[in-house]
Amino acid sequence: MGIVKYDDYAWHHSGEFPVDLAYERGATHIGFFFTWCVINHLVSEEPFVAFKEDLEAVRKKRLSGASFLLDHFNGRLLSVFFNEMGNNFIEDYYEDTGVFAKRVSNYLDDYIQTFHLKHPDRVYYIEDCWENYYDVEETLDHRFEQWQKTRI
Repeated sequence: MGIVKYDDYAWHHSGEFPVDLAYERGATHIGFFFTWCVINHLVSEEPFVAFKEDLEAVRKKRLSGASFLLDHFNGRLLSVFFNEMGNNFIEDYYEDTGVFAKRVSNYLDDYIQTFHLKHPDRVYYIEDCWENYYDVEETLDHRFEQWQKTRI
């Protein structure tokens, strides 16, 4: 199986992206998910050898995941970044096509609910800051725990 592109900030800043926002806002939700994966040891270290210090900065919450991905990987979230457990979780939860996503929820729906957004377009208005990340982290912790229980 080849490399899967789970998300790409370029998909978000084209088309009907809000004109009053910087394009980087299209990577915020991707970066929050990536940061959570880094902190929870769901990434493979291999693709990040050249960026070890920056990856450690993400782990220690000194650099946002969105900034890391934009600086080093053009805002893309790729399967090669993750270990087996990380890829399994992403395939089951990140998109709305996974088994877990169909039965329970998917990342974008949870993201929208976490921030009480009335319209999906509003996801781009969420600021890339640690306070917002902590809200997403709580949701992801809960979903990951639920997901693990379904795998037993």
